[in-house]
Amino acid sequence: MATNGDLARRLLAAAENDELMAKSVLPVPGVTDAGLGMLAQQAVEKAIKAVLSAEETEFPFTHDLERLEQFAKKSGIELPTTLDGIKALTPFALDERYGAETPIGLDRDQALKWAAEAIAWARGIVEQAKEPTPEPDTGQTPTGASRLGGRGTTRCMAATPKAKPRGPWTPEEIARNERARMTQVARDRTRGVGANLEEAGALARFANRFAAAFKDARRA
Repeated sequence: MATNGDLARRLLAAAENDELMAKSVLPVPGVTDAGLGMLAQQAVEKAIKAVLSAEETEFPFTHDLERLEQFAKKSGIELPTTLDGIKALTPFALDERYGAETPIGLDRDQALKWAAEAIAWARGIVEQAKEPTPEPDTGQTPTGASRLGGRGTTRCMAATPKAKPRGPWTPEEIARNERARMTQVARDRTRGVGANLEEAGALARFANRFAAAFKDARRA
């Protein structure tokens, strides 16, 4: 059965993949601030959600990094000071993602630094998160059992069933997305940097054409 720790590790792996893609497309000509900003924002967002999951805290469906930061603080989780200002990346998961009429600039170095800092912070917490330790089998008669029926045979009477523990928060949308991300991470590692850069360039060109078409459609 999947655990909060499993989800935390999947989210962390997805954040690492977003950071890898951001670094890969950085030298590609024509890559927009919108495309790079979206990858950096996703890396930070998933890193924060990985920490929340590792701490067994349900997180909200949101791309708003300021809201996530405030939610984490209310849950007793303090983000490091190196992530101060990450709310500046939020627009790149919203309006900028689909081509804003008045694009905002992106400090690319700072965006990548935030992504790296968020992942390093999350990795330290996720790796230290402990899974529940199963109760040892002592071989003793379980609670609720009684000796009946002669010759010392043990017949277990039905004990009051324990309430089934609530499973980890694994929405179908998150699970499906993260499975795809994990597959992408494995493929990227085997293909090498050259192939990844070529594909990233093609994706960037497609994203630019899509954004331009979307912008024209909104003006029409």
